[in-house]
Amino acid sequence: MGQELLSLTEKMSGRHPLSDAEAAYLSPLYRRDISSNYVDGINDPEVRAFLGHDRNLTVEEIQDFVVAHENSEHQILLGFFLNGVHRGNIRLHDCSEASIWLGIALFDKAVWNKGWATKLLKSALKLVWARLSVKTVYAGVDSLNVASSKAFHKAGFFIDKQTASGFVFASHRPSIGCVQ
Repeated sequence: MGQELLSLTEKMSGRHPLSDAEAAYLSPLYRRDISSNYVDGINDPEVRAFLGHDRNLTVEEIQDFVVAHENSEHQILLGFFLNGVHRGNIRLHDCSEASIWLGIALFDKAVWNKGWATKLLKSALKLVWARLSVKTVYAGVDSLNVASSKAFHKAGFFIDKQTASGFVFASHRPSIGCVQ
C-alpha cells in the first residue's frame, strides 16, 4: 500500500506560536480568513510595491490565490495573526525534495519596523526544518526593499546570488551532530 502524499497545509497544520510571551502565531490561511483589512492592506501601494503586482487585486482574485494554496503539495500560505488579527502572510512555494521558496508580506503597516518580519522569518524557518525534509530555503528580495533585506539577514539568511532586480537569499538546514 503506497504512502499518501500530504498537502503542505496538512504538514503545517495548527497554530504555531512565535513565542510564549506574545499573542502572535502562524497558521495555514484559508478563504474564511480573508477580511476587508487583508484586501485593503494587500492593495496598499506601499505594500504591493514588492509583491509583483502593479494594480489592485479584486476580492475574487485574492480568494482564488488563497484557495489555490489550501491543499497543494507544493505551496502554502501561512497567516500571521497578532492579537487575533490577520496582519500578514508567509508564502512557502515551489516545494521540491531539495528546496522551497519563501515570501513574506506584512500588509498591516502598524506592525512595520517593530521586528515582526525577522520573528516571522525565524519562526517560518523553524517550522520548515521541523515539518519538511528540504535542505534549503530560498527567497527573492528586490534590491530596493532594504527593510526586507535586513530582516532576512537578521533571521540568518545569506545572499546566495545577485540578480538583475535584487538578491536571492538562502538558508540551509542546520547540521546536527558531528560528521565522522
